[in-house]
Amino acid sequence: VSNRTTSNVFQLFRDVHLPVAFRQQLSEDSFLAERTSQYLLEVVTRRLGAGSIIERHPYLPKLHIFDRLVFELFLKTTGKKWRGEAIPVDDPLMKIEGNVAHLFDPHKPIHGQKSFHTIPLSDIFGEMHQDAIEKTLATIENLARRSFLTLERAYTLAGNFELVDKKIEVGVNAKGEVVISD
Repeated sequence: VSNRTTSNVFQLFRDVHLPVAFRQQLSEDSFLAERTSQYLLEVVTRRLGAGSIIERHPYLPKLHIFDRLVFELFLKTTGKKWRGEAIPVDDPLMKIEGNVAHLFDPHKPIHGQKSFHTIPLSDIFGEMHQDAIEKTLATIENLARRSFLTLERAYTLAGNFELVDKKIEVGVNAKGEVVISD
């Protein structure tokens, strides 16, 4: 079921001309995708207040409707480590300022919280020029918003479904294009 759902969502994204790594469903439990170099990011868009965003903004009522989609980036980590260095949480919220990302605990109120670590964006995007990093970030945000709106519309048309939030992962394919890879 997961493979069929994933394949159908990726096919929908291809139908609306979103760049994806997905090529085709091969069997009941596998699909073919092009190889990508993954950015260590979890890219989240939200329509409704639920989950960790309520923890960060406790003044929001549960299921608060955001008129404009909320776009968030989280650093993808494992074992509470970033490049061998211990950090307090996995998948910290990132706030980008210039050429650095400030990391925050995504499960604590953001108001008054101080960044627990700062990393250069080159740790995520490699040795790109700042203009190229900004363009890549804009592309990632555009993919996040367009993919959310595509799924939201599909769920609306299917009836009795409401898309609360969505996470994608992105990478760069062999042509140098930023694509939705997961």
